[in-house]
Amino acid sequence: MISEYDAQGWHRTGTDVDAQSIEWMNDQVRKIGLEPSEVTYELDRVEVDSAYLEFGSERITGTPLFDCSYTDEDGVTGLLDLNNSVAEITLLDSENWGPELLELRKKKTQGVIVVITNGHETGLSLANAFDFLSPYGPPVLQIGDNRRDELLRLAENEVRVRVIIQAHRVKSSSATVLVEIDGREPDLEPIVINTPLSGWWSVAAERGGGLACWMEILRNCYAMGSDRRILFAANTGHELGFIGLENLLDQRTELATSATWVHFGANIGAKLGSTGNLLASTPELAELAMSFIEETVQRPTTSRITKGVLPLRHGGEMGCVAQRGGGKYVALTNDNEFFHMAEDRFDSNVDVGIVCSYARAFRDLVSVLSNR
Repeated sequence: MISEYDAQGWHRTGTDVDAQSIEWMNDQVRKIGLEPSEVTYELDRVEVDSAYLEFGSERITGTPLFDCSYTDEDGVTGLLDLNNSVAEITLLDSENWGPELLELRKKKTQGVIVVITNGHETGLSLANAFDFLSPYGPPVLQIGDNRRDELLRLAENEVRVRVIIQAHRVKSSSATVLVEIDGREPDLEPIVINTPLSGWWSVAAERGGGLACWMEILRNCYAMGSDRRILFAANTGHELGFIGLENLLDQRTELATSATWVHFGANIGAKLGSTGNLLASTPELAELAMSFIEETVQRPTTSRITKGVLPLRHGGEMGCVAQRGGGKYVALTNDNEFFHMAEDRFDSNVDVGIVCSYARAFRDLVSVLSNR
Protein backbone atom coordinates (compact mmCIF):
# COMPACT_ATOMS: atom_id res chain seq x y z
CA MET A 1 0.00 0.00 0.00
CA ILE A 2 2.78 2.46 0.89
CA SER A 3 4.63 1.64 -2.31
CA GLU A 4 1.54 2.45 -4.40
CA TYR A 5 1.00 5.71 -2.52
CA ASP A 6 4.64 6.72 -3.01
CA ALA A 7 4.46 6.03 -6.75
CA GLN A 8 1.54 8.41 -7.27
CA GLY A 9 3.79 11.51 -7.12
CA TRP A 10 3.82 14.67 -5.04
CA HIS A 11 0.82 14.68 -2.72
CA ARG A 12 0.22 18.42 -2.53
CA THR A 13 -3.36 19.39 -1.65
CA GLY A 14 -5.62 20.38 -4.52
CA THR A 15 -3.44 18.91 -7.28
CA ASP A 16 -4.18 16.09 -9.73
CA VAL A 17 -2.08 13.72 -7.59
CA ASP A 18 -4.16 14.71 -4.56
CA ALA A 19 -7.36 13.83 -6.43
CA GLN A 20 -5.79 10.53 -7.52
CA SER A 21 -4.80 9.60 -3.97
CA ILE A 22 -8.30 10.41 -2.66
CA GLU A 23 -9.88 8.11 -5.23
CA TRP A 24 -7.22 5.46 -4.53
CA MET A 25 -8.12 5.58 -0.82
CA ASN A 26 -11.79 5.22 -1.71
CA ASP A 27 -10.94 2.13 -3.75
CA GLN A 28 -8.93 0.64 -0.87
CA VAL A 29 -11.97 1.06 1.38
CA ARG A 30 -14.33 -0.48 -1.17
CA LYS A 31 -12.08 -3.56 -1.44
CA ILE A 32 -12.82 -4.22 2.23
CA GLY A 33 -16.55 -4.10 1.55
CA LEU A 34 -17.36 -0.62 2.86
CA GLU A 35 -18.54 2.49 1.04
CA PRO A 36 -16.61 5.68 1.83
CA SER A 37 -17.91 9.22 1.61
CA GLU A 38 -16.08 12.47 0.93
CA VAL A 39 -16.23 15.69 2.94
CA THR A 40 -15.22 18.17 0.25
CA TYR A 41 -13.90 21.71 0.48
CA GLU A 42 -12.66 24.45 -1.85
CA LEU A 43 -9.24 26.09 -1.79
CA ASP A 44 -7.13 28.49 -3.82
CA ARG A 45 -4.13 26.34 -4.65
CA VAL A 46 -0.76 28.08 -4.98
CA GLU A 47 0.98 27.56 -8.31
CA VAL A 48 4.61 28.70 -8.47
CA ASP A 49 5.62 30.65 -11.59
CA SER A 50 9.24 31.55 -10.77
CA ALA A 51 11.27 31.08 -7.61
CA TYR A 52 15.00 31.68 -7.78
CA LEU A 53 17.99 33.82 -6.83
CA GLU A 54 20.27 34.87 -9.68
CA PHE A 55 23.66 36.57 -9.92
CA GLY A 56 25.38 37.15 -13.24
CA SER A 57 24.54 34.16 -15.40
CA GLU A 58 24.05 31.83 -12.43
CA ARG A 59 20.71 30.87 -10.88
CA ILE A 60 19.82 29.06 -7.62
CA THR A 61 16.28 27.74 -7.63
CA GLY A 62 14.15 27.37 -4.53
CA THR A 63 10.58 27.06 -3.32
CA PRO A 64 8.50 29.91 -1.89
CA LEU A 65 6.44 29.70 1.25
CA PHE A 66 2.78 29.08 0.47
CA ASP A 67 1.42 31.60 2.99
CA CYS A 68 3.40 34.76 2.17
CA SER A 69 3.25 37.55 -0.42
CA TYR A 70 5.12 37.35 -3.75
CA THR A 71 7.19 39.66 -5.93
CA ASP A 72 6.34 41.01 -9.36
CA GLU A 73 8.12 39.78 -12.48
CA ASP A 74 11.10 42.08 -11.85
CA GLY A 75 11.71 40.76 -8.33
CA VAL A 76 14.02 42.50 -5.86
CA THR A 77 17.66 43.40 -6.61
CA GLY A 78 20.27 44.14 -3.97
CA LEU A 79 22.85 42.69 -1.61
CA LEU A 80 22.31 39.59 0.48
CA ASP A 81 22.54 40.78 4.08
CA LEU A 82 23.02 37.95 6.57
CA ASN A 83 20.39 37.87 9.34
CA ASN A 84 19.64 41.62 8.95
CA SER A 85 15.89 42.12 9.24
CA VAL A 86 15.89 45.65 7.77
CA ALA A 87 17.90 44.77 4.66
CA GLU A 88 16.28 44.73 1.22
CA ILE A 89 17.25 41.05 0.87
CA THR A 90 17.63 39.27 4.21
CA LEU A 91 19.55 35.99 4.14
CA LEU A 92 18.46 33.90 7.14
CA ASP A 93 20.86 31.17 8.21
CA SER A 94 20.22 29.48 11.54
CA GLU A 95 19.96 25.99 12.99
CA ASN A 96 16.71 27.20 14.57
CA TRP A 97 15.46 28.57 11.25
CA GLY A 98 11.78 27.69 11.68
CA PRO A 99 11.00 29.84 14.76
CA GLU A 100 13.42 32.57 13.65
CA LEU A 101 11.76 32.76 10.23
CA LEU A 102 8.39 33.14 11.96
CA GLU A 103 9.66 36.10 13.97
CA LEU A 104 11.42 37.66 10.99
CA ARG A 105 8.25 37.53 8.88
CA LYS A 106 6.33 39.38 11.59
CA LYS A 107 8.75 42.33 11.82
CA LYS A 108 10.14 42.68 8.28
CA THR A 109 8.11 45.33 6.44
CA GLN A 110 9.88 45.49 3.05
CA GLY A 111 12.06 43.50 0.69
CA VAL A 112 12.33 39.72 0.61
CA ILE A 113 13.71 36.87 2.72
CA VAL A 114 15.95 34.07 1.48
CA VAL A 115 16.03 31.31 4.09
CA ILE A 116 18.49 28.42 4.14
CA THR A 117 16.48 25.41 5.26
CA ASN A 118 18.19 23.13 7.74
CA GLY A 119 16.80 19.59 7.93
CA HIS A 120 18.31 16.45 9.39
CA GLU A 121 19.92 15.62 6.04
CA THR A 122 21.44 18.06 3.56
CA GLY A 123 18.97 19.44 1.01
CA LEU A 124 15.71 21.33 0.76
CA SER A 125 13.33 20.79 3.69
CA LEU A 126 10.10 22.74 3.23
CA ALA A 127 8.11 24.57 5.90
CA ASN A 128 4.38 24.04 6.29
CA ALA A 129 2.02 26.90 5.39
CA PHE A 130 0.24 27.36 8.72
CA ASP A 131 -1.34 30.64 7.55
CA PHE A 132 -2.39 29.42 4.11
CA LEU A 133 -5.86 31.00 4.41
CA SER A 134 -4.45 34.34 5.66
CA PRO A 135 -1.11 34.95 3.92
CA TYR A 136 1.13 37.61 5.44
CA GLY A 137 4.61 39.08 5.45
CA PRO A 138 7.24 39.57 2.74
CA PRO A 139 8.04 37.11 -0.07
CA VAL A 140 10.12 34.18 1.23
CA LEU A 141 12.32 31.88 -0.85
CA GLN A 142 13.38 28.56 0.70
CA ILE A 143 16.74 27.18 -0.50
CA GLY A 144 18.30 23.94 0.73
CA ASP A 145 21.40 23.93 2.90
CA ASN A 146 23.31 22.16 0.13
CA ARG A 147 23.70 25.71 -1.29
CA ARG A 148 24.65 27.32 2.04
CA ASP A 149 28.36 27.90 1.33
CA GLU A 150 27.58 29.52 -2.01
CA LEU A 151 24.97 31.85 -0.51
CA LEU A 152 27.25 32.85 2.36
CA ARG A 153 30.04 33.67 -0.10
CA LEU A 154 27.68 35.91 -2.06
CA ALA A 155 26.77 37.73 1.14
CA GLU A 156 30.37 38.04 2.33
CA ASN A 157 31.62 39.32 -1.05
CA GLU A 158 28.71 41.77 -1.39
CA VAL A 159 27.59 40.39 -4.74
CA ARG A 160 24.42 41.99 -6.10
CA VAL A 161 21.69 39.42 -6.69
CA ARG A 162 18.12 39.40 -7.91
CA VAL A 163 15.40 37.40 -6.17
CA ILE A 164 12.19 36.55 -8.01
CA ILE A 165 9.37 34.82 -6.11
CA GLN A 166 6.25 34.73 -8.27
CA ALA A 167 3.15 32.61 -7.74
CA HIS A 168 -0.57 32.76 -8.37
CA ARG A 169 -3.66 31.08 -6.92
CA VAL A 170 -5.88 28.60 -8.75
CA LYS A 171 -9.41 27.59 -7.76
CA SER A 172 -9.28 23.96 -6.66
CA SER A 173 -10.88 21.45 -4.35
CA SER A 174 -9.99 18.53 -2.12
CA ALA A 175 -11.68 16.23 0.37
CA THR A 176 -11.45 14.12 3.50
CA VAL A 177 -12.11 10.42 2.94
CA LEU A 178 -14.61 9.38 5.61
CA VAL A 179 -15.76 5.87 6.57
CA GLU A 180 -18.27 5.16 9.33
CA ILE A 181 -18.84 1.86 11.11
CA ASP A 182 -22.00 1.74 13.19
CA GLY A 183 -21.69 0.62 16.79
CA ARG A 184 -23.84 -1.91 18.59
CA GLU A 185 -24.62 0.68 21.28
CA PRO A 186 -25.37 4.01 19.55
CA ASP A 187 -25.57 5.97 22.81
CA LEU A 188 -21.87 5.44 23.53
CA GLU A 189 -19.46 8.20 22.56
CA PRO A 190 -17.69 7.54 19.23
CA ILE A 191 -14.08 6.87 18.26
CA VAL A 192 -12.31 8.75 15.43
CA ILE A 193 -9.29 7.22 13.69
CA ASN A 194 -7.50 10.01 11.82
CA THR A 195 -4.46 10.38 9.59
CA PRO A 196 -3.38 12.94 6.96
CA LEU A 197 -3.33 12.09 3.26
CA SER A 198 -1.30 15.00 1.84
CA GLY A 199 2.18 16.54 2.05
CA TRP A 200 4.86 18.39 0.11
CA TRP A 201 6.51 15.55 -1.77
CA SER A 202 5.94 11.81 -2.25
CA VAL A 203 6.00 11.58 1.59
CA ALA A 204 6.30 7.79 1.60
CA ALA A 205 7.40 7.50 5.22
CA GLU A 206 5.87 10.74 6.45
CA ARG A 207 2.31 9.83 5.44
CA GLY A 208 2.40 6.26 4.11
CA GLY A 209 2.90 4.52 7.46
CA GLY A 210 -0.09 6.29 9.00
CA LEU A 211 -2.29 5.39 6.03
CA ALA A 212 -1.30 1.73 6.31
CA CYS A 213 -2.09 1.67 10.05
CA TRP A 214 -5.42 3.43 9.37
CA MET A 215 -6.39 0.79 6.79
CA GLU A 216 -5.35 -2.15 8.99
CA ILE A 217 -7.52 -0.90 11.85
CA LEU A 218 -10.42 -0.28 9.47
CA ARG A 219 -10.23 -3.88 8.24
CA ASN A 220 -10.16 -5.21 11.78
CA CYS A 221 -13.02 -3.06 13.07
CA TYR A 222 -15.20 -3.99 10.12
CA ALA A 223 -14.50 -7.68 10.64
CA MET A 224 -14.93 -7.71 14.43
CA GLY A 225 -17.63 -5.09 14.95
CA SER A 226 -17.67 -2.51 17.72
CA ASP A 227 -19.83 -1.34 20.59
CA ARG A 228 -19.05 2.28 19.73
CA ARG A 229 -19.52 4.02 16.42
CA ILE A 230 -16.13 4.48 14.71
CA LEU A 231 -15.32 7.13 12.14
CA PHE A 232 -12.22 6.82 9.96
CA ALA A 233 -11.04 10.16 8.54
CA ALA A 234 -8.11 10.58 6.12
CA ASN A 235 -7.77 14.32 5.58
CA THR A 236 -5.87 16.37 3.04
CA GLY A 237 -4.67 19.93 3.69
CA HIS A 238 -2.12 18.87 6.30
CA GLU A 239 0.70 21.02 4.89
CA LEU A 240 -1.67 24.00 4.53
CA GLY A 241 -2.60 24.67 8.13
CA PHE A 242 -4.64 21.44 8.51
CA ILE A 243 -7.48 22.93 6.43
CA GLY A 244 -8.91 19.50 5.58
CA LEU A 245 -9.48 18.48 9.18
CA GLU A 246 -10.65 21.98 10.08
CA ASN A 247 -13.27 21.66 7.36
CA LEU A 248 -14.41 18.29 8.72
CA LEU A 249 -14.68 19.74 12.24
CA ASP A 250 -16.68 22.67 10.87
CA GLN A 251 -19.19 20.25 9.40
CA ARG A 252 -19.15 17.69 12.23
CA THR A 253 -18.79 20.02 15.19
CA GLU A 254 -19.69 17.41 17.79
CA LEU A 255 -16.67 15.21 17.03
CA ALA A 256 -14.04 17.41 18.70
CA THR A 257 -15.50 17.09 22.19
CA SER A 258 -17.55 13.89 22.06
CA ALA A 259 -15.12 11.48 20.40
CA THR A 260 -11.94 9.78 21.53
CA TRP A 261 -9.38 10.41 18.79
CA VAL A 262 -6.59 8.08 17.66
CA HIS A 263 -4.27 9.98 15.35
CA PHE A 264 -1.51 8.59 13.15
CA GLY A 265 0.89 11.46 12.59
CA ALA A 266 4.12 11.78 10.67
CA ASN A 267 6.89 9.31 9.86
CA ILE A 268 5.51 6.08 11.32
CA GLY A 269 7.95 3.44 10.18
CA ALA A 270 10.55 5.84 8.74
CA LYS A 271 13.65 3.71 8.17
CA LEU A 272 15.87 6.74 8.81
CA GLY A 273 14.24 7.41 12.14
CA SER A 274 14.92 6.03 15.57
CA THR A 275 12.27 7.08 18.09
CA GLY A 276 8.51 6.89 18.33
CA ASN A 277 6.60 9.60 20.18
CA LEU A 278 3.18 9.20 21.76
CA LEU A 279 1.18 12.30 22.67
CA ALA A 280 -1.84 11.73 24.94
CA SER A 281 -4.42 13.98 26.55
CA THR A 282 -4.61 11.96 29.79
CA PRO A 283 -2.27 9.67 31.74
CA GLU A 284 -4.82 6.86 31.42
CA LEU A 285 -4.81 6.99 27.62
CA ALA A 286 -1.02 7.20 27.54
CA GLU A 287 -0.63 4.19 29.84
CA LEU A 288 -3.12 2.13 27.85
CA ALA A 289 -1.51 2.93 24.50
CA MET A 290 2.01 2.32 25.78
CA SER A 291 1.00 -1.08 27.16
CA PHE A 292 0.23 -2.27 23.61
CA ILE A 293 3.23 -0.50 22.06
CA GLU A 294 5.67 -2.07 24.53
CA GLU A 295 4.28 -5.56 23.80
CA THR A 296 4.62 -5.26 20.02
CA VAL A 297 6.97 -2.50 18.81
CA GLN A 298 10.75 -2.90 18.83
CA ARG A 299 11.49 0.78 18.17
CA PRO A 300 11.90 2.82 21.39
CA THR A 301 8.77 4.92 22.00
CA THR A 302 8.37 7.71 24.52
CA SER A 303 5.13 9.23 25.78
CA ARG A 304 4.10 12.59 27.19
CA ILE A 305 0.87 14.08 28.46
CA THR A 306 -0.37 17.38 27.07
CA LYS A 307 -1.54 20.14 29.39
CA GLY A 308 -4.03 22.76 28.22
CA VAL A 309 -4.70 23.68 24.61
CA LEU A 310 -2.18 22.40 22.08
CA PRO A 311 -0.65 25.07 19.81
CA LEU A 312 -1.52 24.34 16.20
CA ARG A 313 2.09 24.62 14.99
CA HIS A 314 3.22 21.83 17.29
CA GLY A 315 0.06 19.82 17.87
CA GLY A 316 -0.76 18.84 14.31
CA GLU A 317 -4.31 17.71 13.66
CA MET A 318 -4.80 17.01 17.36
CA GLY A 319 -4.03 20.67 17.93
CA CYS A 320 -7.15 21.43 15.87
CA VAL A 321 -9.18 19.08 18.09
CA ALA A 322 -7.75 20.54 21.30
CA GLN A 323 -8.38 24.11 20.11
CA ARG A 324 -12.08 23.18 19.82
CA GLY A 325 -12.29 21.77 23.34
CA GLY A 326 -11.36 18.16 22.67
CA GLY A 327 -9.69 16.39 25.56
CA LYS A 328 -9.55 12.72 24.57
CA TYR A 329 -6.84 11.76 22.12
CA VAL A 330 -3.65 9.81 21.49
CA ALA A 331 -1.31 10.72 18.64
CA LEU A 332 1.65 8.75 17.31
CA THR A 333 4.61 10.26 15.44
CA ASN A 334 8.19 9.21 14.69
CA ASP A 335 11.31 11.11 13.70
CA ASN A 336 12.55 11.03 10.11
CA GLU A 337 15.92 12.08 8.69
CA PHE A 338 14.22 13.00 5.38
CA PHE A 339 11.30 14.92 6.94
CA HIS A 340 9.67 17.31 4.42
CA MET A 341 12.26 16.36 1.80
CA ALA A 342 11.93 14.97 -1.71
CA GLU A 343 14.18 12.06 -0.69
CA ASP A 344 11.44 10.57 1.54
CA ARG A 345 10.68 7.59 -0.73
CA PHE A 346 9.47 4.03 -0.19
CA ASP A 347 12.56 2.15 -1.36
CA SER A 348 15.01 4.14 0.75
CA ASN A 349 13.06 5.27 3.81
CA VAL A 350 10.27 2.89 4.84
CA ASP A 351 10.67 0.04 7.33
CA VAL A 352 7.60 -2.09 6.67
CA GLY A 353 8.24 -4.19 9.78
CA ILE A 354 8.06 -1.14 12.04
CA VAL A 355 4.84 0.00 10.32
CA CYS A 356 3.28 -3.43 10.85
CA SER A 357 4.28 -3.50 14.51
CA TYR A 358 2.61 -0.16 15.21
CA ALA A 359 -0.44 -1.25 13.20
CA ARG A 360 -0.80 -4.35 15.39
CA ALA A 361 -0.39 -2.35 18.59
CA PHE A 362 -2.96 0.26 17.64
CA ARG A 363 -5.34 -2.35 16.20
CA ASP A 364 -5.48 -3.87 19.68
CA LEU A 365 -5.70 -0.45 21.37
CA VAL A 366 -8.69 0.54 19.22
CA SER A 367 -10.36 -2.81 19.96
CA VAL A 368 -10.24 -1.96 23.66
CA LEU A 369 -11.31 1.69 23.22
CA SER A 370 -14.21 0.88 20.91
CA ASN A 371 -15.83 -1.77 23.07
CA ARG A 372 -17.52 -1.39 26.43
